[in-house]
Amino acid sequence: MVVSDLYEQSFGDPFLDPDPKLNPSKVTLANFFASRILVDEGIAQQAFAAAKASSGALLVLVADVNRVKYGFGVVSRLQRAAKLSESSGPSEV
Repeated sequence: MVVSDLYEQSFGDPFLDPDPKLNPSKVTLANFFASRILVDEGIAQQAFAAAKASSGALLVLVADVNRVKYGFGVVSRLQRAAKLSESSGPSEV
């Protein structure tokens, strides 16, 4: 089973359609993937901004398993944001 098969078997995304069973033509692999990465990126950017604004504080992010189980979700996007911030030097968020 390939990753695309796993995505296709996953439940619908509320950003695509409230109930994909009612309109399955809207749920394509491209739309599903696009909505997932958009939401993951938004979560990661907001978490990073909160962590940066509260330097030294503990940040706890609660997310569903679908945001982390494939290894390219929120966690990897947070890591990327931290690396970009380190390489670009001090800046305001």
